[in-house]
Amino acid sequence: MFACVTHPACQPTCKTDPGCSCPTGTGETATCPDGTYGITKGATITKPGTVECCPCSASDCGNPGCCAESVCKGSSQCSGFQCGPLPASCGGKVGFDCDDFPEDCDVTCCKCTQCLP
Repeated sequence: MFACVTHPACQPTCKTDPGCSCPTGTGETATCPDGTYGITKGATITKPGTVECCPCSASDCGNPGCCAESVCKGSSQCSGFQCGPLPASCGGKVGFDCDDFPEDCDVTCCKCTQCLP
């Protein structure tokens, strides 16, 4: 099973809905353009599903990848997150899986985390 997790043939494929884009990179190094967040759809234990980077909307404020965006400013769904600007070293790209707590605690290109100092 572990071999499949690391094998390229088992990784999710990109599908883009209108206004969305494919992530850059794969796995832990996958990134999305700033202002978007990563979505994995249709994944099961036997099927990897599809991935895409989509713009944040008010209905996405429960996702920490969107809590730093203006559309989620003041949302009660974001109250547990520590948010800040995207570091310049990220080159305008956010981590694809910034909602994977606690894994997001070591991803430097996430604007919001639930990590303890």
